[in-house]
Amino acid sequence: MNPSKPETKSLTEAALQRRSQNMILPEKSNFMERLEETLAESRIRASALAVLIISIDRMSSGGKRNGIEEEEALISEAVLALKRNLSSGEYLAYLGGLDFGLFMSRISGAADALAKQTQLHELFRALRSPGQHTVSIGISLGSQDGTKVGALFSRASVAMKHARLNGGACSQFYEQETHDRMQDNMRMEVEMRLGMKRGEFKLVYQPLRSLKDGSCESAEALLRWDHPVDGPISPVRFIPVAEECGFIRQLGKWVIERACDSLAELAAMGLPSFKIAVNLSPKQFSDPALLSSLRRSLIVRDVDPCSFGIEVTESCAMQDMDFAIDVLKELQGYGMQLSLDDFGSGFSSLSQLRRFPLANLKLDKSFIDEIASSREAATIVNAVIGLAHSLDLVVTAEGVETVQQHELLAEMGCDIAQGYLISKPLEFERLIQFVAEPMPSASQQANYQSSQGYMSAVAA
Repeated sequence: MNPSKPETKSLTEAALQRRSQNMILPEKSNFMERLEETLAESRIRASALAVLIISIDRMSSGGKRNGIEEEEALISEAVLALKRNLSSGEYLAYLGGLDFGLFMSRISGAADALAKQTQLHELFRALRSPGQHTVSIGISLGSQDGTKVGALFSRASVAMKHARLNGGACSQFYEQETHDRMQDNMRMEVEMRLGMKRGEFKLVYQPLRSLKDGSCESAEALLRWDHPVDGPISPVRFIPVAEECGFIRQLGKWVIERACDSLAELAAMGLPSFKIAVNLSPKQFSDPALLSSLRRSLIVRDVDPCSFGIEVTESCAMQDMDFAIDVLKELQGYGMQLSLDDFGSGFSSLSQLRRFPLANLKLDKSFIDEIASSREAATIVNAVIGLAHSLDLVVTAEGVETVQQHELLAEMGCDIAQGYLISKPLEFERLIQFVAEPMPSASQQANYQSSQGYMSAVAA
């Protein structure tokens, strides 16, 4: 018998009891009763009414790993702040978890609800609990069309979920289009789960080439979904849905395992130093079981961690720098190659990069698109490459699509190129052929900066 378990349980129960005492807020059942009464009154007065569902976005300062006491403190502070900011005709309730309900009566229309949501966003940003706290808010407006209480509440919930799907820290009014989109997302979630069982997902690999000598020693693994009825579905469409519904963890685990399978095959073919990188979603990155799961996948397949790369987007890393640095140090300690993806698409700076244990900086395609047509863009890219090299970072240019871009990047000293000029994403069998293709000859290497030399090197 573990003597610590009763103590843990009692601590949890005590925390819950303290939370209950601190709440002093109506619950959902009371909220719905009062909403029904108020809706009936508003119809008699011919006045408007708004229902807001307020959901605290997941805590960004270790809250994902810290447990109930930190969450309790956050909710208690939020309750006090919300109560202090209630106006006449407003009613607040605690809905459970990290969610609150609020309805506004005696309002003139959507403008009043819009002003309230602005106030709520500012309120949560000002909370003193550790971390940066934001909310997703869904809003539905009552009318004189006989809409029932349950429908108003449900519409606000749908709108809140849509706000969260858009990345959180925002508000969304209910619209029929929004509802239809949520229904589509629910169907997509079902199809994704079935698709996993039916083997509809696959990995393709986009090779990366050295801008120094044309060698290909790594590739990025990219997820694809080929639906039996709808055909190929873009990751831009299904990844956000998977992220929102939580399926991304299962999907991400599958991606890691398949990438490890490919690395094991490459090693068996005599290519043990070839590297494959995968992207981690924000939910994967915050998963406490991430490192143990990665280790297990590598050990089972006898894959060298040094051949396995992890790519984290700039926006993901910058959500909570301290948390991101801790996770990246754990991954680096195990020997994995770490890259910051899509650099330039967010708000980080090279001075902040010094704190991250990175090996590779990947320049966002938006940078590369304009270097041949904009002197300013070329100057910025050139400066970023130089500063990154001063931090001992390897620089990869994403989205290289023209010979002119390739030549300019090579002149700037960029290390690696990735994009359709190098190769489109390939099936694993074709990747093996691509890697096995002969290196450019000495004459080709001498003319590597010319379009003819480059194209012959790719086509060889």
